[in-house]
Amino acid sequence: MQKTLILKLGALGDVLRTTTLLHIIKGEILWLTKENAIPLLQNIKKINPIPWSKKDLLLKEEFDLVISLDDEKEACSFASKLKTKKLIGACLKDGKLAYTDEAKGWFDMGLISEYGKEKADLLKMQNKKTVQEHLYAMLDKKFHGQKYCFSLTEQEKNKAKKILNKIPKEKPLIGINTGAGGRWKTKSWDEGSTIALIKNLLENYYVLLLGGKEEKTRNKKIKESVPDVIDAGSNHDLRTFAAFVGECDAVITADSLLLHLAIAANKKTIAIFNCTSPDEIYDYGIVRKLVNPYLNEWFYNTKENDKIRKAITPKIVEEALIE
Repeated sequence: MQKTLILKLGALGDVLRTTTLLHIIKGEILWLTKENAIPLLQNIKKINPIPWSKKDLLLKEEFDLVISLDDEKEACSFASKLKTKKLIGACLKDGKLAYTDEAKGWFDMGLISEYGKEKADLLKMQNKKTVQEHLYAMLDKKFHGQKYCFSLTEQEKNKAKKILNKIPKEKPLIGINTGAGGRWKTKSWDEGSTIALIKNLLENYYVLLLGGKEEKTRNKKIKESVPDVIDAGSNHDLRTFAAFVGECDAVITADSLLLHLAIAANKKTIAIFNCTSPDEIYDYGIVRKLVNPYLNEWFYNTKENDKIRKAITPKIVEEALIE
């Protein structure tokens, strides 16, 4: 039986998207990831998730294939130490960050690109393939829309249902989180625009405010401005957060973890792209992409910029939702 190790540490949305590979890998599969991503890999029968803190246990194992998908030096160094018949992806060569020939299509656009960052960013901007297409190509396979592997238990689903059971069923429930964590300031949609949109939506929809700990202050301000919005809270564990997404009829989100959770839950989704590639996201027939008109000049820029964050108006988002 073939024994495969997937090394994909983060970010969380990327970990979730990488589960599409599980449809084409046979045999025993281990997955090394960071502790905070482990909940995304629970309840998947095909794999054995291993937290990064226990990585040294894998040095005793022998693999037929290691798929190394993180370009951080520590991860590359570890991948190169593993006993395997074949390694595909990021690694160390002569002490330097590098990648195998099979992975050129993806890592040529990354931080360890052999072309340098400027050319890598240009290639990324010009790229029209989804991440899944690149991942499948590494394994010499074709991507045909295989879905994310992620599932919640009935107990987890019921936890969210119980919290939301006081909401009448008279109108659709729209989940919204236009924040995007702390690093990518420009990924997030303008707070004032979010408030204006919610006010417009409340006549015809219930609106559920979603977010994690990094959106706690933002969501508090939104709730103060729009008291009728339903705040799901920002302190839930990852799988409960996913269960809330599963209860929504549709979702409005920045390019963030919520986008991938919505795709995994097969929810109709409005996704706002201010500074990251919309082409890397496979839409599965459920994602409507709203692309910022200034995307090219602000591509992969992490700094906050009000002009960029306000370029997509509440009217544009509302019309997309109605469609």
